[in-house]
Amino acid sequence: MARMFPERLTGDQPASERRVHEALRLGLDDTFVVFHSVSWHGRNRKPDGEVDFLVAHADLGLLVIEVKGGQIGIDPRRGTWLSKDAQGEINDIKDPYDQALTAKHTLIKEIADDRRWQSGRDVLMGYAVAFTDTVVGDDRLPRAKPEITFDRRDLPRLGERIVECLTYWKEVDNRRSPGANGINSLVEMYGAPRLYRVPLSQLLEEDERKIIELTNQQYGLLGLLGRRRRVAIAGCAGSGKTLIAFEKARRLALSGRDVLFTCFNRSLAGYLRETMDVPQGLEIQHYHAYCSDLVRSAGLTPPAEIAPGTGEHATWLAATAAEVVATTGGSLDAVIVDEGQDFEPGWFETLQAALTEGAEGLFYVFYDDNQRLYSQASIPAWFGEPYELTVNCRNTERIGKLVKGLYQGGEMTLSSVQGREVVYGTYGDDGPSQAVPRLNDMLRNLRKAGARPEDIVVLGPRRDGPIWQRRDYEEWRLYSRSEEDGNVFYDTIHSFKGQDSRVVILVELELAGKAVADDPAKFDELLYVGCSRATTQLVVIGPTNLVNRLKGFAGKVSS
Repeated sequence: MARMFPERLTGDQPASERRVHEALRLGLDDTFVVFHSVSWHGRNRKPDGEVDFLVAHADLGLLVIEVKGGQIGIDPRRGTWLSKDAQGEINDIKDPYDQALTAKHTLIKEIADDRRWQSGRDVLMGYAVAFTDTVVGDDRLPRAKPEITFDRRDLPRLGERIVECLTYWKEVDNRRSPGANGINSLVEMYGAPRLYRVPLSQLLEEDERKIIELTNQQYGLLGLLGRRRRVAIAGCAGSGKTLIAFEKARRLALSGRDVLFTCFNRSLAGYLRETMDVPQGLEIQHYHAYCSDLVRSAGLTPPAEIAPGTGEHATWLAATAAEVVATTGGSLDAVIVDEGQDFEPGWFETLQAALTEGAEGLFYVFYDDNQRLYSQASIPAWFGEPYELTVNCRNTERIGKLVKGLYQGGEMTLSSVQGREVVYGTYGDDGPSQAVPRLNDMLRNLRKAGARPEDIVVLGPRRDGPIWQRRDYEEWRLYSRSEEDGNVFYDTIHSFKGQDSRVVILVELELAGKAVADDPAKFDELLYVGCSRATTQLVVIGPTNLVNRLKGFAGKVSS
């Protein structure tokens, strides 16, 4: 059977395309690769496009197939093409042969311009039309050349007809076949998502790692992003937003575009640059660093009274960067925003102006309203209705129940991996200093159980509490990005947003500050972010009243 991308079509796909997909899958052998719904974004204000199927063979070449369901005919008076659907409705349609021919020439250029396609390699491509419900006669569809036309009678032997069609095009086209390397490039461009290996179910020193593939829902999202220029993607914690955002940015950069991946969190941007395979053409910057580069390139400096690193300085950077972009124009082909819930409305306007095609450029924003720790603004309406990701594939089910209880958004589907119970360590309500011996005990227990220090992250709302002041906990010592002389990482919940760890220990939650502690909704958002960072084991150390309240959130979620 042929290699199919995707392997199956869902019920929301047209029945005609599902029938062709199945006929290709069964009728071709494994030397063929078939891609369904190959789409592209036209460059330099050229229109976007999409083909129903692209069939590829290392020796025979490529074939674009336009699929038409229903009864197809031509109005002899007007010379227009017509389609009659199952309900008897008759509608004008575009000439399918013109569609296939136009798609062929556009796709040839798109492939040849893609960085993943070897420079100078030929793109041998033909085109065909498949009428799944029509029997073609010479008098009825005079343009239906037999070599490039498949009708209802051909579906049972569609594999043979594909070979005949590809052979025909190879004889009339002097371009070279794509070869194995060309097919591999096409799979990278239009095929399955990459696999990201993420530890999910093990705490102790064991060999097992669970591979998390992008779910079918997430795969569908990548296809959606291939057909729309503006999309807002809303998702719960653990739904893979950052991985999908990065993967889309990576694919766009590999296709030859200049892409900016930007987020609010400095640490998240640094983490992605350090751990991901970042291709040429992809820039990863947190938003204020991007603004700083723009301002610096324009030779501008802040007034002397504005101190670097202050909120006033950040405001000046954002405003000045907007002025620079408005003056110089755009230089980016695409912008991907992660943590969009923390962006101010004006930042989106600046990023839109930074696109070479302005309001027509490629712009995607990923966000989670439950992680709105900074800005309280809404995502601009011009992104349209958000696409929702609902599967929490980061947390085990026991952690996920707590996260879901704190989640104030829409649907959240939990992981099927049960995992370990959440561990709680409590103390009285008279001071955070009691957290120190509790943390020491927890770290000792983890060490005895075989946990490694690199598996653990300690998170709190602030960096100046007793936990950090102590730093040394028997054999383990806390370290931070600025003070690296230790082996167990310590950070704030805010700074660690967008990242995760196999074991997360939440501490000193009572130090969140009056503005947060006096607002239950803000405090719950902080807890939601902190708890959702743990993939395998969550430990919460806090005052008895707070811990009991947190346990209540998990109790709200049924099994």
